[in-house]
Amino acid sequence: MTKDTLEILDVEVTNVHAKKCALIVNFSSMKFLVKITPTMITYELFDGELSLIKYVNQLNKMEVGTNSYLLKGVSNLHLNEKSYLYKAKCFVSSSLCFKDFTTNYHLEVVDKTAGKVNVQVNVMKDTLAILHAEVINVEVPYKITLKAPVLLLEMVVDYELSTRQWTVMMNKISLLKVNPTIGNQYELHVYEVPLLQVALLKKQVKISTITKDVPAITAIISWKTFSIFENTVGVQLLYKQIAHKTLFGWNMNQLKKAFVDIKVTGSGTPILGDYKLLHHLNWYITDIKNLDFEWNGKVLSTGLALLNKPLVTDGKLKINNYVIEMKLVENYMNEPYTLILHTKPLKLALLPFFAYP
Repeated sequence: MTKDTLEILDVEVTNVHAKKCALIVNFSSMKFLVKITPTMITYELFDGELSLIKYVNQLNKMEVGTNSYLLKGVSNLHLNEKSYLYKAKCFVSSSLCFKDFTTNYHLEVVDKTAGKVNVQVNVMKDTLAILHAEVINVEVPYKITLKAPVLLLEMVVDYELSTRQWTVMMNKISLLKVNPTIGNQYELHVYEVPLLQVALLKKQVKISTITKDVPAITAIISWKTFSIFENTVGVQLLYKQIAHKTLFGWNMNQLKKAFVDIKVTGSGTPILGDYKLLHHLNWYITDIKNLDFEWNGKVLSTGLALLNKPLVTDGKLKINNYVIEMKLVENYMNEPYTLILHTKPLKLALLPFFAYP
């Protein structure tokens, strides 16, 4: 055997025996063994006759029906104390140090048509239970359970079908309750205290505070579509005479030719008065050497002396074969101020103050 070669020592594939493949690499006495049977897969790394790492996935039960599915088994990762992986993990942290990492799983689709499932997963580190998770909706109340004994954490999510009530319990303490009221309206209770009322409307969610000690604030979140490439999302906040609204829109179906819009408006605040902030940016990108950007905007606040008249922005940036041409105009108090930059031929100006050349 020469350097940088790989030798297959033994391969056995029959209908009776397990499929077996043993490999040995040349830079040491390492041997990698793979065994596959209909119910078990084993991967094992040897140093001579010493097993350093062994992974086993044992399938205990598998049933496939026309409307159901069951997969039940156990997987185990074993690390020898002499393996470099074991030593490295134990050196980094004692919490990462283990010889056996075992997962027992029960994955069952009881009724595919009705969406009934029974999923249970248990994870052990040596003899220490670190995680128990289950999702069961075969019978009411529906249950989602997450337990992490090592973190002293137990979380249970229940759904009562008859009342349509969601309950989130943490360490047997009621953390959150969602109670349906009228139509598509729900009340959120935190630690048994009614906090919010949520209304699920068409392309809109309305959230209002209902706690006595909290001011009455309403937030309305709306959207135009469910697309992440082209959409308009709005957030509106209402408190007494104060109103604030933010609109964020974009079209990025083609990244080389797209735009972004931001609109912020509000009224009723004693400091800002009626205010408005608008910004629009669009671009066209041919390649890294040729780009076009255009943007415009407006800022107005009747409560601020410096902004009680609109500040209007209009800008253009063009890069043509790495040659930059930029023009930015700021119109303040009906007076224009212009920044000009050209790289070929060189030109730099801030009008009406100076220009070069």
